[in-house]
Amino acid sequence: MPVDKDDAGASLLVEYMLTIIIAAILFSVLLLNLQSIIAKSDQIIMGEELDIAASIIANQLSDYSNELQLNEYTGDYSLAAYQVAASSASARQFDIPRPYSGKQYIVEIIPDNAAQRGKVKVIYASDPDIYTIATYNTQYPVDACTIICNTYNLEINFNPSANEISIKEV
Repeated sequence: MPVDKDDAGASLLVEYMLTIIIAAILFSVLLLNLQSIIAKSDQIIMGEELDIAASIIANQLSDYSNELQLNEYTGDYSLAAYQVAASSASARQFDIPRPYSGKQYIVEIIPDNAAQRGKVKVIYASDPDIYTIATYNTQYPVDACTIICNTYNLEINFNPSANEISIKEV
């Protein structure tokens, strides 16, 4: 019996293998792109979260300073709104949001007391490349500090002997 020299079956097999190989390559490229999109969205979420935390701290510093300044000028500690919150012997506690996916914040207070302003820098401890900075204005000097947040409950108080505002974790 003569052998048929038709190679149609071989070309079908080669076509099938090339289709599978091209599909596998396209699928792996798709998976790699999907992973980078997810990583980028995580960085965006973490950046927004840091913006919120830095803004809360900067606003609290400015607000506390304004209340101290108001009471110094008016001398009126009998008002209920200012009795506790803004007297020079008081302390104010506030919370900042807990970090996304269990990461940890590092908060740096960087004052420029001569210019009556400063910066609040909030950094992710696990990835120092992800950070944000918020600015604040204050009539009182602020103590420079670095806080590694564990409880995310901070306290601002005024030290009359040093005539400065300090912030710490409680």
